[in-house]
Amino acid sequence: MSTPTRILFVDDEQNVLDGIRRMLRRQQGQWELFFAHDGESAIQLLNRQTIDVLVTDMKMPGIQGDELLQYTAKHFPETARLVLTGQTEQSGHYAILEYAHQCLAKPCEAETLKKAVSEALQSRNLINNPRIRAALGDIGSLPSLPRIYQELEAAIQKHNVNSSEIATIFASDMAMSAKVLQLVNSSFFGLGRRVSSVNDAVMLLGIERVRGLVLCSTVFEALKSNTACPSLSIESLWQNAFTTAKLARAICLSEKQKDDRPDQAYISGLMHSLGLLLFSTRMPAKMQIVIDQATTGGNFVYELERQVFQASHAEAAAYLLSLWKLPPRIIEAVLLQHKPGLIGYDGFCAASAVHIAIALLAEDKAPSDKVLAHELDFDYLNRLRLTERISAWRALAHDLKAETQPGE
Repeated sequence: MSTPTRILFVDDEQNVLDGIRRMLRRQQGQWELFFAHDGESAIQLLNRQTIDVLVTDMKMPGIQGDELLQYTAKHFPETARLVLTGQTEQSGHYAILEYAHQCLAKPCEAETLKKAVSEALQSRNLINNPRIRAALGDIGSLPSLPRIYQELEAAIQKHNVNSSEIATIFASDMAMSAKVLQLVNSSFFGLGRRVSSVNDAVMLLGIERVRGLVLCSTVFEALKSNTACPSLSIESLWQNAFTTAKLARAICLSEKQKDDRPDQAYISGLMHSLGLLLFSTRMPAKMQIVIDQATTGGNFVYELERQVFQASHAEAAAYLLSLWKLPPRIIEAVLLQHKPGLIGYDGFCAASAVHIAIALLAEDKAPSDKVLAHELDFDYLNRLRLTERISAWRALAHDLKAETQPGE
């Protein structure tokens, strides 16, 4: 018998809880619903009962919503965390994002709420092992490079800085890109569409919102409190991610991809090694074991990670990005970067570009560096009738690798 899916809703207004109960009455056969009138009651229930998804109001008597989210992140990190809020203070919204995976604006329509909870549950299904969900579930912000942070903060201090300058800095760092896309894709802003471009995100948010996001110091707390395993430096992961992003976008453009597809390829490339960063900083000893085994045995890291973590770094990254509600094509590209043949449709996409970019950039690397990548999936490229394009993509990779500075 399967374990029931348990959802906890917390709000101090009985009419709100009654409304949610009515909204989700058709889901009661699929979900087991719990309701609490305040943060203290919610904590008592969390300690008695396994909860898969928490949906809480922000402003309540006693324990506030952000305090409840923080408590849940610390003690029950495997629980997906959503917040319903009507507050408009920007600083408060940024603080919420440190502990909430998604933010929903009040009042929230029934379909919006159902979809948000369903997507949170789908995110959990990307990684079936609860220990991995618990290990990754408390990550509210991702490590960023201090140098990048300082560059962005200095730019924001300029009185004449424009959104394009800010977007350029954001686009060079995986953590900042993820955070700004998480914010702009939040239901709180009610855009009605998914945003894949960092430049579009910064323009939509505005400089002041970006300033509030950057100055939220907890975004960078993870970097200060974690040390990567010896074989993986955060700097090298960033350089590889940025180069992969540039090549993925160039490949996408060479295939005449239009609209936001090149941006999807870029962001996906930037995020592709996010799982390596998570494993390296959260579980450095185990990650070092994986790298050592891959180096001595000739396997790829992603093939050995399942034995140690019960999940690959691609799945780990896709899990977190899915919780953050990034666009589906970006999540797909990160999740299937090693195995694009699992894509259920034919046609060039962000996942195609990222898979190709990772493989080509690793071709002339030392054996110890190649273990972090993969080989081209020729069966997949044959399926797309694109094998004859490999030489052109390889030339793009050669030109990119010839650049002396990854940020140029």
